Amino acid sequence: MNCKLAERIGRGTFGDVYRATDAFDNVIAVKVIPLNDADVEAVTKEVRTLSACGHHVNIVGYRTTFVDKDRLCILMDYCELGSVRNLIVPCFLLFCFLILL
Repeated sequence: MNCKLAERIGRGTFGDVYRATDAFDNVIAVKVIPLNDADVEAVTKEVRTLSACGHHVNIVGYRTTFVDKDRLCILMDYCELGSVRNLIVPCFLLFCFLILL
């Protein structure tokens, strides 16, 4: 799979997530998991779950998975607004502020 990694946009349990572009210049997210450090069973479960649920409107779209040298790459849709945590924390703080008024 031909994709070009850009900046790191997150870090997960198994590896880092990068903003990237695919062969058609579409912006995507790529989770890169070093295979030497990975819990193979847990990573396999994550890929299966993404594959099974990745077409639901409330779950990040799953594209494909491939091995590149000594790392597993999981390609997903790019969420321009960031993680759910990035959205929830400011809303929660605003909610708390409004209640205290």
